[in-house]
Amino acid sequence: MGLKILLAGESWTSLGLHLKGFSIYTTGGYEEGGKPLIEALEKQGHSVTYIPNHLVPSQFPNTVEGLSGYDAIILSDI
Repeated sequence: MGLKILLAGESWTSLGLHLKGFSIYTTGGYEEGGKPLIEALEKQGHSVTYIPNHLVPSQFPNTVEGLSGYDAIILSDI
């Protein structure tokens, strides 16, 4: 039987400032990097709950009871 794992973080937003001659423009993006880890853990029979960075303040368990529902907690780039 696999572990119940909470993965929090492993997502980010990026902002780029581009200069070309007299033109300046910005680009932005959002990315999640947890997919390879989640897939590897699930392939081994573990159950993974994923909370991206921007949702951690509102969704991360904030009690001992909430945290005790997991066998392992992984914090990445938080």
